[in-house]
Amino acid sequence: MTGPGGPARPARIANLAGATAEELKPVVEAVRAGEVIALLTETLWGLSADPFSRQAMERLVGLKGREARKGFLCLVPSLDSLAALGVTVDRRMADALRRLWPSPVTVVLPSARPLPASGGLATVAIRMPDSEALLSFLRETGPLASTSANTEGAPPVSTAIEVERLFGDRLAWIVGGICTPEARPSTLLDATAIPARILRPGAGDAAAGRFLLEIEGYPESL
Repeated sequence: MTGPGGPARPARIANLAGATAEELKPVVEAVRAGEVIALLTETLWGLSADPFSRQAMERLVGLKGREARKGFLCLVPSLDSLAALGVTVDRRMADALRRLWPSPVTVVLPSARPLPASGGLATVAIRMPDSEALLSFLRETGPLASTSANTEGAPPVSTAIEVERLFGDRLAWIVGGICTPEARPSTLLDATAIPARILRPGAGDAAAGRFLLEIEGYPESL
């Protein structure tokens, strides 16, 4: 298959923070074209694609080897992106999210817009990553659906070489280098449950605990 910049797929950028806007332009274009990229986040390696594209989500489901109805989390560059994902929150929740993010905490919120990325559910899992380089990239791509770079049930990979070995030319780009040895997935928190609760411990447990105290009583306050 022919990839960006030549016949070889996937193309690589070793360091997101060190890449120029010109170098990242073909990566952004690949996302907009419905391709899947591998992206090293501040937590783990992830597979990412356009959350609004059914074609992109079908590719992501195929790579992950999971049921489409499970959905994927969405990475966002700011709270302004929530509206595009069908999410409306009251002032109390918005203030709590501003204090929480950016951080390695993923929050499940109610959504009035069934998205290809959410598997048609009435909720969507969202995170604003704690990485300025990644936030800058997201400001160019818009929200990205993301899932850990592994097949369903397998452990996450930690290097670009492992990513390429596992997914090969089914990816358009691989952006990043090596995870830190202590890397953990984001903490996953369900703010639609009564009471809100942590579904999966992770790298943001302390911040998630403070957030739970702040939003006690949500979503009744909507």
